[in-house]
Amino acid sequence: MATANLGLESVDPSDYVSPTPFNTNFEKLDALGLDYVTASGKSGEWWYRKWKSGRMECGIDDKNFGNVAHTTGWSGMYISAQLNFGAYPFAFASRPFATITFQSNSGGEHNSYVSYASSTSTTTSPKFVLVDPNSGTANSAHFGIYVCGRYK
Repeated sequence: MATANLGLESVDPSDYVSPTPFNTNFEKLDALGLDYVTASGKSGEWWYRKWKSGRMECGIDDKNFGNVAHTTGWSGMYISAQLNFGAYPFAFASRPFATITFQSNSGGEHNSYVSYASSTSTTTSPKFVLVDPNSGTANSAHFGIYVCGRYK
């Protein structure tokens, strides 16, 4: 008997020795050619997923950078000192795509956004600054990062 969707062979309860049904099923699944996660987990603050195709994605959903002052004048706006999330959990084979978001703060309303420096690093996240039209401090500023690229 076979399963309805993929046609995988069922194992006869009396057949405890034969690997044939298992091998046949593995061949059917492999023929689908689907990409799948080969490794996932946490490394320090980072979560990560590695895919069979050689892609990797990682990120930090929410990190509190503490009080971030944006008081340095910058073309009519104000910027903070440079910040970063540090080293990726694994090296990428080439420069990955990275996006960083300013998520919240506890210091009142801020019309802030993130601007980050171009980076060619395959091992460390890009440096970024908080930009705001007003000089001030984002108290308990939270940021997130998502990174995607190839590890092989």
